[in-house]
Amino acid sequence: MIGNVHKALWVCSSGAPILIAFSAAWVLGKSTYTLPVIFVFVAVGLIVLASVSFHSMKSRLAVIAVRVKKVTPNDKIMIQYALSYVLPFTSIVWDKINPFMSLVISVVVLVVLLLAHSPTANPLLFFIGYHFYEIETENGIGSYTVMSRRAIRNKDELTNVIRITEYLLLDRSGGR
Repeated sequence: MIGNVHKALWVCSSGAPILIAFSAAWVLGKSTYTLPVIFVFVAVGLIVLASVSFHSMKSRLAVIAVRVKKVTPNDKIMIQYALSYVLPFTSIVWDKINPFMSLVISVVVLVVLLLAHSPTANPLLFFIGYHFYEIETENGIGSYTVMSRRAIRNKDELTNVIRITEYLLLDRSGGR
């Protein structure tokens, strides 16, 4: 499993699309560029760091066998992400925004996501072709989220994974 630093980077990089959407909405609403440019640079930095971390993780974490009882597509978490996180940032009333409260709320969300055992699916991986699946294993533990670049249509197709967090797995079946 990844450590807390990698998990924090994973969670923070999930916010890169939010920063980009916020920047675009700011430019359209305020017609100033300083803050959006900073946010875009931060977003790009998070994307690069997450990419390096993800590729490092794929090569250094152990592949484990898994016996799947049930598998269902779960790309809906990306739709939920877009509707609940990105969309609200495009309609902010700019004159009423409180930067301090925004920072406090962001820190609270980050801490909750870091401490939660629920998997945080990173939308950046969706953009590069990963899909998400909900699986239940034969050892009785259900609600694992599996990320895979291939379409999984049968439970027997998923045999090997890498455990990223407590309940987030990466498909490594078929040498991918």
